[in-house]
Amino acid sequence: MKDVSIIYVNYKTKEITLNSISSVIQHTKGITYEIILVDNNSKDGTVEETKERFPEVIVVESDKNLGFAGGCNLGSKYANGKYILFLNTDTILIDNSIKLMFEFMEKNKEYGAIGVLLVDDKNNITQSWGDFLPFSKGIKEFGILPILPKSVREKLSKQTKSFEEFENKFFKGKDVMEVDYIIG
Repeated sequence: MKDVSIIYVNYKTKEITLNSISSVIQHTKGITYEIILVDNNSKDGTVEETKERFPEVIVVESDKNLGFAGGCNLGSKYANGKYILFLNTDTILIDNSIKLMFEFMEKNKEYGAIGVLLVDDKNNITQSWGDFLPFSKGIKEFGILPILPKSVREKLSKQTKSFEEFENKFFKGKDVMEVDYIIG
């Protein structure tokens, strides 16, 4: 078993995905990990270039765009890590962030999940969360937990089955729209 399974969900974000994978490999030391890339039928060369540049990455090809939650569900089926880290494709790691998260979870068994601080390109801490959502009840609504231990994952999967999925009939990934809340 690996220490951490890192799951990316990609849809037509080839360059930033490849940069993110490169940063994980460059900045993750002292733990065992696997990288799982779920490609949501991008057809932009991401699959081919990932396999060529990073043969150690497990590439899972979906025949349709499952959306983020569906991609997380699919990637989770391939995960063998003690913990799962859902990493957005535009993430660039600094330091040894994943090892620090792993060590925190190992030392603090009372936590079921953690999130991290985001730092922008000017080294400013960026808030990735908010408290204005009255309907926020955790995984059932959002299905997004940045790092999750296998034992908690198994308990939650019995209760919630999987991350909530929906068919995206209302907008395309390229549409510009105003949103109330975003994470990561």
